[in-house]
Formats: sequence, structure tokens, C-alpha cells
Amino acid sequence: MNKGRDGEDLVCEYLSGIGWEILQRNYRTPRAEIDIIALDDDEIVFVEVKRWDTLEFDSIEYGITRRKRERIISCSKYYLADNEWYQEKSVRYDVVFHKGCMSGLEHIRNAFTETGIYD
Repeated sequence: MNKGRDGEDLVCEYLSGIGWEILQRNYRTPRAEIDIIALDDDEIVFVEVKRWDTLEFDSIEYGITRRKRERIISCSKYYLADNEWYQEKSVRYDVVFHKGCMSGLEHIRNAFTETGIYD
């Protein structure tokens, strides 16, 4: 059993269920990885998946550090450069926290941007 892979499988099932197209999983560059890349209508969404046993938290910063966000953003730019046909799409960064089951998901849309964290 791989908890990381199982959580990503769960989140992919959830995202597909709400009509998203999964483009790629575990996209890697030398310095970073993006768990899931998907299309939500006309937006390309870079999704970070985190296991979070207690979903009560005051700030996304507890789960996704500034450095982690910077790496995800940098990695997303590589993906867009490698996949020119998506460069005209709007870009969004989401985070999905999970407890290991579909009923324990917390999906934060627009969790952060290149300039910071949404409130």
C-alpha cells in the first residue's frame, strides 16, 4: 500500500467525477513535482494532494509552505513550456487535502497564486 499514490488515486477519482480531465500525474522537473495536472473547463489546474488527518486548520501555510508553492509554480511553468497548446489557458493552483477516503476531502480552489495565498 502506497499512501501517497492511494491519495492521488482518490483525488483523481473525485476530480474526474466532477467533470475534470486528468492530463498528467506526477509531472516532475529536477527540483519539483506536481501531483495532478487537470483541465477544469478552460482552466488548467495544478493540484497538490496532501494527506491531512485533521482537516481543521487555520491556514493553508500549515500544509503547503512558501517554498513548496514556489516549486509547484516553477514546475507548472516547465509544463506549460513543454505543452504549448495549454499556454493560452487560464492557470489555477488548487490543493486537495484528504483523510484517505472520499468523504474526507477538502478541496481548496485557487489556493495560491504566484504572488501569494488567497484568503
